[in-house]
This record gives sequence, C-alpha cells and structure tokens, in this order.
Amino acid sequence: MHVHDEIELKWAVDAAGHAALAKHLGNLLGAPKHLDQANCFFDTPDRRLRQARMNLRLRHENGRVLMTCKRRAQETAAGLSHHHEWEDWVDGALWDATPDAAWLRALPLPEPILTVLGDQPVEALGGFSNHRLEYHHQRAGIAELLCLDCTTFGARFDHELEIETTDAPGTAAFWRAQLADWKIAWHPQSLTKFARFLRLVGG
Repeated sequence: MHVHDEIELKWAVDAAGHAALAKHLGNLLGAPKHLDQANCFFDTPDRRLRQARMNLRLRHENGRVLMTCKRRAQETAAGLSHHHEWEDWVDGALWDATPDAAWLRALPLPEPILTVLGDQPVEALGGFSNHRLEYHHQRAGIAELLCLDCTTFGARFDHELEIETTDAPGTAAFWRAQLADWKIAWHPQSLTKFARFLRLVGG
C-alpha cells in the first residue's frame, strides 16, 4: 500500500482554458498520459467517514481498480488541499461487487478507516467520471504532478488543474506566472470533486 501526505493546488478553469492548457502543457512537458476514471464513494448509513473528514473511494482507471482512502490533514486556503492518503490497487471484480461486509473485508483498508467504520455496514454513495491528462514536471529539484481534468457530474462539466507538490508556495508562484503568460484565466477551486458531487446530489 502506498501511504503519503498529499498536498495539491486545485485551480478551476473554463472549457477554453482547459483546451489552451492542454496545448501549452503539451508543448512544454510533452505528450500527457490519458486516464479515463470512474469514481464511486462509500460510507456507512450514518456517514461516519464524512463526520471524521475521511473518504473511501474505488476508482476504475484504464481497466484497473484503485482503492483510495483520504483523511483531511489540516485546514488550508481555498485552492490548496492537504490530506493523508492511502492507495492500493485491488481486485477489479470489486468494482461490480455489492458493498456488504464481505466486500469490506476484501479491501486492504488502513487502520484509521477501519476504526471509524467499526462494525457498521458500508453503502455506495455514487460518484462521477473524469478524463485526466497527466504531466510530470521537475522544478528546482521538486517533482510536480500536473493533472488537467474534465469531470462529468451528470449534465455538468467542470474543468480543473490539480498540481501535486511538496512546495506549494513555490509551485503556485511558478504556475501562476505561466498561466498569466499564456493568458489563461483561473480561480482557486475551494471544493474537492467529492464535495461538489455531494452538493449536487443533496448530500
């Protein structure tokens, strides 16, 4: 299982900005990796994970299934998120499995998630799909993962640039200057995709 602190900048753009970014990032960083992602989230009926500021997600990504668990690490400014994250590739058959106790035991859940879930059943909350263009950048010895996303929430499409980094101030300054030079408008995305999904479904 991969365990790490995830620090991400999240910047919203419009459809035109998304197209322009894809062009400029391709010219600067080379061809991206294309990822087709379908996401489904889970919680107990009394929403124990939400109350603990955690989430449990299965992601079907290019034919494989990735389990991700997150826990909010600290409060951050709009457009910046910081989570503890646990990830593991799991049996693809779980994507279609009924989320009952047997299903839960089949997942390599981290201890903090298991503690919050206790002996409660788990149910599917639903989710959304996303097409991601993934780029890698090295800046002053800092590895940056840039994810240019087009997310489908039913009839609504959101466009977003996420940048994972260990140097949020330096990364933000560098890419703010690049987007300004490319004349691409953006604004901090204050809500995660999961939070936006919950708002749309009345959760």
